[in-house]
Amino acid sequence: MEDTYSLGLGYSFADIPPQVLIENPTPQMIVKGIALLKPLHFKDPAHYDFLLDCVVRGFIFLFFQACEYTQAMFSISDSTYSGVFYSLTGLHGFHVLIGVLSLLFTFGY
Repeated sequence: MEDTYSLGLGYSFADIPPQVLIENPTPQMIVKGIALLKPLHFKDPAHYDFLLDCVVRGFIFLFFQACEYTQAMFSISDSTYSGVFYSLTGLHGFHVLIGVLSLLFTFGY
């Protein structure tokens, strides 16, 4: 799936230079966030493939995070670094999980 989602303003994700996305992923996140709202707001089934893509990517991320946790050579109580690592990645994983569940709930309606 290509990342060429139009924002309806004559601007698309393809207009962002690649070096900007490598150095700073914020523009990518903003454009995809706006593009995600489009099918939700207009209830347009033609754009549901994008929502499904987000759900699949969310599950892939959660899978790899679970693999990372099971294979880590340290636990949350080993050091300050490990505590911060598990806290931050755990919060991010929780954020992704809530997003995936929200999108699945949206698909149901």
